[in-house]
Formats: sequence, structure tokens, C-alpha cells
Amino acid sequence: MKPQTFLPLIAVVSQMVFFASGANAQVFIGFEPNEVTTPSPGYTVGNLGTQGGWVSTLNNGAGSGTSTITVSNAQAYAGTQSLLIYDNNTSNRPAASYTLGSNISSGTFSDAMLQLAGTSDATFYTNFYTTSGTATFSLWYTPAANSGTITLYRGTGGASLGSYTANLSTTFDSWATLGIAFNETTNTASVLLNGAQIITSSDTATNWTIGKVELSVGYSSGTNLGYYFDSLSVVPEPSSLSLVILACGMGMLVIRRHSKWRVSRD
Repeated sequence: MKPQTFLPLIAVVSQMVFFASGANAQVFIGFEPNEVTTPSPGYTVGNLGTQGGWVSTLNNGAGSGTSTITVSNAQAYAGTQSLLIYDNNTSNRPAASYTLGSNISSGTFSDAMLQLAGTSDATFYTNFYTTSGTATFSLWYTPAANSGTITLYRGTGGASLGSYTANLSTTFDSWATLGIAFNETTNTASVLLNGAQIITSSDTATNWTIGKVELSVGYSSGTNLGYYFDSLSVVPEPSSLSLVILACGMGMLVIRRHSKWRVSRD
């Protein structure tokens, strides 16, 4: 094959890599007024409702008090706005959920959170489901007097897959980041707190897949419990096919350059 024929081949390879990686594109949500979201552009301060494709549930039941799920400009990890989930009802746990375009079986989820001042006993939950609504795994933070526990669960509140002691209950002026790298093929997951690995799990009974993310704050008997959330990100790992195609494309480019070098030498 002549070296010149590699150019259109590499172009085709690049197109294939683009479309293969675009099938599961990164999802980033920062709750900003100028953020491009689907189905509506940007987030407006006030009731979350269904802004940006979110679904908020207050589930007030018969308890007392008023809970809110709002876009707030009082705090922000990045930009000027974030999502505030506030539980002030004795029989609810307000939640906000976002469904992705498809199920992701390998990748990384991360977000940032900050407790509302004066809510030192606040508990938050990050639950994950498939796009059809089947629970897969979850991360819970449960505070105590001077320390708290981050726990990784199978499903939502199923078997504990590992826990870590971390005091987030008094850091009202400091954001923390929480993330999880998951892989359904290898049945493994690693939980990260502020970029440091705190929990590892290898569990074949867990479906390590993300299709929907749910953020929730509070518990059935608690009131005046609140957290800000910001910079939610879901980043799929590139598929093996994409990597193979990319490797082939790079290999062809190297061959072409090598052939061109030999021609110039001759």
C-alpha cells in the first residue's frame, strides 16, 4: 500500500473514534444561568421543578414544616449558582433526580457538596439507578457528633460495600468533592473524597451502572437539614473499540511517517 493511501484511512478512523466516543458523551451540570442544558437553556434561581431535565420530589407526607429544592445563588463551588436541597419536614426526604441519555457501565461520577450553615446533623444520599429505574448502588453520608461516615451500598440501602470516617458536618465554609469510579465489567468501584481514594469495592452482586442520579437530603424524623450541590459530572470511559481504533489510527500514522522518512533517505 502506498503511503499516500493512509491519509483517507486515518480520516475514516478519526471519524469512527469521534462517533464511538460521542455515543456516551460526558454530562456536566453546574446549575449556571448560561449553562446549556436539555430541554431548557440555563438555570433560573428559584424552584428547581423540571429545570434542565431534573425531576424534584418533596414527598411532604403528613409531617410538619416546608422543604425546598431550589437553584440558589447563595453558594457555588464553581460559577455563581448551585442546587440547594433543604429538608424541614418530619416525614420526608426531598430528592432531585436526573436521567442520563443511556446507561453507563464504566466511568466516573463526581460532584461537590456544602452543608447549609446551622445544619450539622444533615445526612445526604447519592443514589444511582438504570434509566429504567432499577437501583444499582449508592453513596450515603451520615454525620455523628464529631465525625461522620461515608458508606458505599449495593442498591439503595442494601448491603454495605465499605465505609470511611470523614467529618463533613462542620465545614460550612468549605466545599468537599465526592466521586466514584465504577466498572461493571470488572465489578469494581473506588470512592474518592477530595480526590483521595477512601473506599474500594469488588462485588459481583452489584450492578455497577449509572443511568439516573438522585440527590437526597435528610431523614424521616429530622428538620432543618440542608446541602448545596454543584458541578455534577458523569464521564464514561472510552469503549475498548474506540481505543483499538485510535491505536490503529496512530499506528498507521507512524507507519506513514516512517515510510516517508525512508523515501527521503533513498
